[in-house]
Amino acid sequence: MLFTRGKNDRSGDELKKQQLMKLQKENTMLKKSYRSEISAHHDIERELQLSKQRYHTLIHLASEGILIGTRQGIITESNEQMSVILGMPREQIIGKHITELPFKKEVLDKYPWRFDLLEKGESVVSERVFIRPDGEEIFVEIHTRMMPDRTIQSIYLNISERKRSEHLLKENSERIEAQNSEYIKINEELFKINRELKIAKEKAEESDKLKTAFLQNMSHEIRTPMNAIMGFSDLLKYNFDDKNKLISFAEIIGQRCNDLLDIINDILDISRIESGQLSLKIDDCSLSELFNELKIFFDEYKARIGKNNIDLRLETLPELANVNIRTDGVKLKQIFINLLSNAFKFTTAGDVKFGCQRIDNEIVFFVSDTGIGIPEDKHEAVFERFTQLRQEGSVTPGGTGLGLPIVKGLLNLMGGKIWFQSEPQKGTKFYFTLKFETSTLEKEDNIENREQMNLIFSDKKILIVEDDEYNARYLRELLKPTDVKISETKFGIEAIEIAGSQQPDIILMDIRLPDISGIEATSQIKQLYPDIKVFAQTAYASGEDRQRAFDAGCSECLVKPIKREPLLEMIARHLSATS
Repeated sequence: MLFTRGKNDRSGDELKKQQLMKLQKENTMLKKSYRSEISAHHDIERELQLSKQRYHTLIHLASEGILIGTRQGIITESNEQMSVILGMPREQIIGKHITELPFKKEVLDKYPWRFDLLEKGESVVSERVFIRPDGEEIFVEIHTRMMPDRTIQSIYLNISERKRSEHLLKENSERIEAQNSEYIKINEELFKINRELKIAKEKAEESDKLKTAFLQNMSHEIRTPMNAIMGFSDLLKYNFDDKNKLISFAEIIGQRCNDLLDIINDILDISRIESGQLSLKIDDCSLSELFNELKIFFDEYKARIGKNNIDLRLETLPELANVNIRTDGVKLKQIFINLLSNAFKFTTAGDVKFGCQRIDNEIVFFVSDTGIGIPEDKHEAVFERFTQLRQEGSVTPGGTGLGLPIVKGLLNLMGGKIWFQSEPQKGTKFYFTLKFETSTLEKEDNIENREQMNLIFSDKKILIVEDDEYNARYLRELLKPTDVKISETKFGIEAIEIAGSQQPDIILMDIRLPDISGIEATSQIKQLYPDIKVFAQTAYASGEDRQRAFDAGCSECLVKPIKREPLLEMIARHLSATS
């Protein structure tokens, strides 16, 4: 019984055996699986190590600067390029807070770090400026993001060259823009200049036409009286035995000489006005006397030009009868003469009026006529030089075309203005004002009961200093009836010597001499011999020339052409005073 087993015992051993084999098989499989897992783990570690090595190699070989740091901003890694950018060794970079790097403060203040955006998972792109230890400024573009492991990674691109290029480009653009603005301005100026040049060219062409017409007119105006002067001068020698003809011819010659003198005076006046060489001589001027002189003069003038049919009327304010005004009376008279001459020139019938009236409580002078009038399109042109109105179907009335420009120039000088109203074929009325002060004075009796002057000076001596032979001969002829003792010279230095040796009572001193001027000769004579009277005689008619003569010591100033009566009256007055 001890050695006998039943069927059931044998089945239980078999089962245990099978279970043991199964366990051994599973254990073997587990060992294989564990060894496989260990091997796989080692493989992963090796791969991670290789990946980390590759990562660090890439970081350090990168051409951009790279910084890695904690989310608090502490730098834990820096590559070689970052050291190049900052000019600092890697050891001085790692461990710093990002804000401790040498950023340019004003840029950092303007664009602060945005850790808040990084926490949200956003990438941040910004620009910063580093200041390297050598002082160089490095511009960088920074791309920053937070990695999955919560570290912060920043890539620094050195954009200094780009910034310099942009700065240079900006400077060039600004310079080009400034140049363009300047060019635009220059173009605008050139356009303006071209427009002005065009206008000036048109005016110059018009002026040339006017000047040509003026010169042609001057030629006519000068040659016409010259023809009469030369013609009647030649006729004198054939009619010396006919006194009536001699007187008539002499009067014609004298009148035509006056006409020539008026032309010369007009040209000189407009020249002085335009060059600013005309000055004012302010003095008392009696309006009543001025108007009476003008009335007498133009009553004779209209008869001389054959226009007695024109009525000349003086219309003035009664209260001005005893009023003197302080102004340049000579120039005021010249203004009236020019306006009245024009009025008669362009009027063939009717009347010419002149005087003064009140307009808006202001004294306004006027000259009116019933002549041809002025077309509206010529209202501005009449005050331009060389402009003359022409009446269709009639002969041009003549003249220099300078009368109204002279009037306007004189009024500008005197602080006044001129305007007019006109209607073609019905007439024109000129108004003008000027600055003056008024004063009511006691009128003196201006009628002088002159005694007959003594014009015989047998015991007196006169020295003629004149380099023109014909002018000297003319003066000798004027003085011959006075029986005065005459000596002559052409030179200023010799005049000084004769003044000392002969002690003449009067010297008639020409201003323009071949050696020294008459002004200089007069100055020396008056210093050496102050009692000798010197009369300047000059072809220059300006106030400045007269003043220079008086400043040198001249007692009188005679403007050529010299007339007999004024000269003899001056001589008689001065010689009588010294007798």
